[in-house]
Amino acid sequence: MGSLIDFILYNQKGSIEQYAIVQRVVQKGGKKVEEIMSDHRPVFIDVQL
Repeated sequence: MGSLIDFILYNQKGSIEQYAIVQRVVQKGGKKVEEIMSDHRPVFIDVQL
């Protein structure tokens, strides 16, 4: 997999479900997107499979 930025862009171009989860996590945590993606990476991998 590429960098965190590449990973974020991949999810935003993916299905509506993937994008909704990205938005939900961003709203839940008061952290940067990069930190959230890093903390929840397994969640996104499960969704893609």
